[in-house]
Amino acid sequence: MNPAFAAAVLGAIALAGCGSSKSPAASNPAPTPTPTPAPAATPQAFSCPLAAMPRSRYVKAVVEAIHAQGVCAVEEFEEIAVKTSNDFNEQYNIWVSTGGYIRKGPGAYITTRFPAQF
Repeated sequence: MNPAFAAAVLGAIALAGCGSSKSPAASNPAPTPTPTPAPAATPQAFSCPLAAMPRSRYVKAVVEAIHAQGVCAVEEFEEIAVKTSNDFNEQYNIWVSTGGYIRKGPGAYITTRFPAQF
């Protein structure tokens, strides 16, 4: 075998293998666009009809809702007094006078009175 020919064959084999891999080429699929969400109406379950009432009607509706749970409650000017026994009662202020906003959660609690005042 001709040494020059053998060197050329070996060089060609080396160059042919250069840059190739044994793993298949990675698939690069075209990106698909993200669909735009369609606006939906707010479900009725998320609207609170009590907050849209005037203050006096709102407080009366809350007192009635407390009564429906079997708990005593009365409106006392700007607060609601709530009791389950004559040992004590708790006072809550659920209405912020500016703008007709309501207080909810721990921020509505005002004080506890011993013994109950009503």
